[in-house]
Amino acid sequence: MKYVKWFLLVSLALFIVSLFGNEGENTGVPDDVKEVLEDTEYVNNLLSTKHPTVAKGNRLFGVGMTEGAKGFGTAFANAQELGVEVVEIVSNWDEGEVEKQKYSDTWLSIADSFYPPHNVSLALSVNPIDTNNNKLPDHLDNKNFNDPDVIASYKQYITYLATLVPNTTIVSVAVGNEIDAWLGDSKQKWGEYTEFFCAVAPHVRTSFPNAKVGVKITFDSVVNDKKGFVKEINKCADAVMTTYYPLTKETMVEIPTVVHADFATIVQLYPNKEILFLEVGYPSSNTNGSSETKQAHFYEEVLVAWDNNKDMIPLLNVVWLHDISSEKVNFYKNYYKWDDKRFLSYLSSLGIRTYDGEPKIAFEVLKSGLTERGW
Repeated sequence: MKYVKWFLLVSLALFIVSLFGNEGENTGVPDDVKEVLEDTEYVNNLLSTKHPTVAKGNRLFGVGMTEGAKGFGTAFANAQELGVEVVEIVSNWDEGEVEKQKYSDTWLSIADSFYPPHNVSLALSVNPIDTNNNKLPDHLDNKNFNDPDVIASYKQYITYLATLVPNTTIVSVAVGNEIDAWLGDSKQKWGEYTEFFCAVAPHVRTSFPNAKVGVKITFDSVVNDKKGFVKEINKCADAVMTTYYPLTKETMVEIPTVVHADFATIVQLYPNKEILFLEVGYPSSNTNGSSETKQAHFYEEVLVAWDNNKDMIPLLNVVWLHDISSEKVNFYKNYYKWDDKRFLSYLSSLGIRTYDGEPKIAFEVLKSGLTERGW
């Protein structure tokens, strides 16, 4: 059905081209028709180009479990089509510790009942910082991260969380999500958080003995302007943990093939540490200079780049399974305090399936590519 749709679009586009003529460089073809023709070329290339593939080996594939309109059961079945092995669960500290040493986190208990029978492991993100938000509980307000009370309280929270997942394999624990967004360029803040992380990491390892322990930091900060701070904190980490969304500063997509140079760069920067790509995403919105086919091309290149660095990248997690609802986009607009058209279109089109549950081309490309590799 998908290819019938493309055939009809191409036929219509070619008919319009014939009406406008083809003499000279400026044919007068409308921009939206040009986009159809360009996207069709992408599709043809994706369908005809066969990259050599590398067997799965010990690599793990995850996907961000956004439900879409059809609910969790259908969404999980879609994830299983891809061979999902890891799902990320987020616990923001201030939401989990509602009062001093009074905890509330039912999601992990539910996950511990559901995922093990399906052979799905968890990647945990236990966040004192979540991007540009400080997530310290109320009783620790106004304390620095290296304060002994903060360190002791985080250890206690970790101990509590570990009791909720006795049956689940935990593959990684991130002590904070994209912490660079909140720490900024402050040497003092980075120093305090590094001291905090190095103090709590041994306890996290004891509580989750099978997990890699680290801190999630955006790809740009890992390899560019904050890499000195990041190198220092990663001395206490088992693995480099990063989030990867190749966008320009104007929130426009980079070309899909940029992933090869980017993967090579981070691997060269950390030749002796494994790298966990805990978030990998690429929007499909034309507001960001993208399309469904460009998104699919990106994921085709991601699989090849992963093959080329398979020994250094044991885990890759795609964000998201489904596009999120307009209500959720509005929530994130307020949460991140960023009301920007391109940022919101990026958030709303990250899924490899639409909110209504229809697969985008990227879903089919990933499904085919992962199957070829043994997922």
